[in-house]
Amino acid sequence: MQVGDAPGPANIVVSTVTEAEHLLEFLRQCKSENRFISVLYGIPVAPSQVHRLGELGKALGPGCISVLIDHLGQLDALPAFKEITGFAVGLCVKVDTGYHRAGLSTDSSEFGTLVGTVLKQVEPAGWGELRGFYSHAGHSYGGDTEAAAMDLLVQEIEGLEDAANFVKAIATDKPGSATSRAYVLSVGATPTATSVQNILSEDTRRPLPEKREQIARLKKTIERANVRAETSVELHAGVYTLLDMQQLATRAKPSATSTRHNHDRAPSLSTSDVALTILAEVASLYPARDPPEALIAAGSLALGREPCKAYTGWGVVSDWGLPSQKLCGDSRSGWEVGRISQEHGILRKGTCAGSVIPELKIGQKVRIWPNHACIAGAGFGWYLVVDSTLPESRQDEIVDVWVRWRGW
Repeated sequence: MQVGDAPGPANIVVSTVTEAEHLLEFLRQCKSENRFISVLYGIPVAPSQVHRLGELGKALGPGCISVLIDHLGQLDALPAFKEITGFAVGLCVKVDTGYHRAGLSTDSSEFGTLVGTVLKQVEPAGWGELRGFYSHAGHSYGGDTEAAAMDLLVQEIEGLEDAANFVKAIATDKPGSATSRAYVLSVGATPTATSVQNILSEDTRRPLPEKREQIARLKKTIERANVRAETSVELHAGVYTLLDMQQLATRAKPSATSTRHNHDRAPSLSTSDVALTILAEVASLYPARDPPEALIAAGSLALGREPCKAYTGWGVVSDWGLPSQKLCGDSRSGWEVGRISQEHGILRKGTCAGSVIPELKIGQKVRIWPNHACIAGAGFGWYLVVDSTLPESRQDEIVDVWVRWRGW
């Protein structure tokens, strides 16, 4: 959706090769419109994936496919891509800027050896071309302020600038060499990438001192990286299109839907910003328990088992079809998912709930805001799309069905 229409570029990051394969017809259409196409496989590339990526590259043409690398052993599979396509695959080095999930620190010997091998062996052999550097600040999920998210984004950009500077220092200075090439600095997890919206928010007119300082630092960092001829900043993120309870807990960006009540500050994210809910059915009631509980026919396979730092449950029951209460700063029902097993979820009184929570009935449907939309959404073959901008009487009307691309 955000790639938009011609004539802009179509830059896409995929987490599975299946996603890229399902996008093939759309990408061919983009190419027929003379749009620049870039598909990055967002996992350090495993040898078994190279053949399928090569077939995609052959269908789309030179310059369209890139992969992440963070180990010398991954380079051994690159000749197979060229054998299929006749041209080199794009390479982005995964840089660890603090998350410690994948990637290399720029001050490590492994980073220097990997980049040096790419420049001195892989590129001359025509197997791959270094196009940029990639970071994912997954540790930004631990923050709880806009300033914290912006600070981590600055750290990401500066870390990738260090990577680009290293290349410039060791590369041969000649036309078309690594010193004269423009490198993409691809940064962002959802909290850090969406924190950029603080720059555009009306709240920047009268921000708190801490936020004002961070906005100025972030703007300066982005401008510096983009002004330099050898780098350009690219923001990537995933779940920001849907949001979930984890993202609400980060408070990384202003709300897109809430009404402003305080003229000095933009409202924080609330449940009204969360697009994905899981529809579940009440299967049993336990009023004699203290406090009362209820059973829903949705467990870890439907909701995921991802924690949220804001509370100890596994999902929050929305106020859809239930009396609404002002809880934890926004509108909720008062119920939350307290325990889960494979197909069972136990509803309990919510963390912020008052003394009274609404009664439930067996067979009643409830909608649950998941802790992590990516994990919860993966359990379903399709999404039923409703439109909250319609009149209230039509907001449960299904306006579209999106089929999910499953598998790897």
